[in-house]
Amino acid sequence: MSESKIGSVKWFNNRKGFGFLTDMDTKDEVFVHFSGVDVPEGVFKALYEGEYVSYSESTDDKGKKVAVNVTGVKGGPLLCQNETKRVYLVTKDENGNAPLRLGRGGQRRGGQRDNQRGGQRGGQRGGRRYERSDQESQEESSPVEESA
Repeated sequence: MSESKIGSVKWFNNRKGFGFLTDMDTKDEVFVHFSGVDVPEGVFKALYEGEYVSYSESTDDKGKKVAVNVTGVKGGPLLCQNETKRVYLVTKDENGNAPLRLGRGGQRRGGQRDNQRGGQRGGQRGGRRYERSDQESQEESSPVEESA
């Protein structure tokens, strides 16, 4: 093992438990496995893209560089250890440009009943929109004669 180094998480698959760090000094890529992540017992071992970490470098059976003793910078906590702050996934469009918001799911407001009244279903902002037919517009603007 060697001295403590600083790196940035290039990517890490939390389901499969492995990924790569980029060493801040050498720009080398270093393999990291969840078994090399040091967190207190009961904390799910996870790393997040862009997270800065301290680690020691070792070599595996095949002679490749492996990160071990992975902690937050200078022994501090990792993002996965923060119980009060949630980390949300931000996805980008197919061109890799603007971030897309991940919604809560569920259905839009409105439904069949609105459509039967001649309106449109409510949009994403939750508002209801109704269209008037030409006949309804004429009826409202034309005087109505009542017979007494």
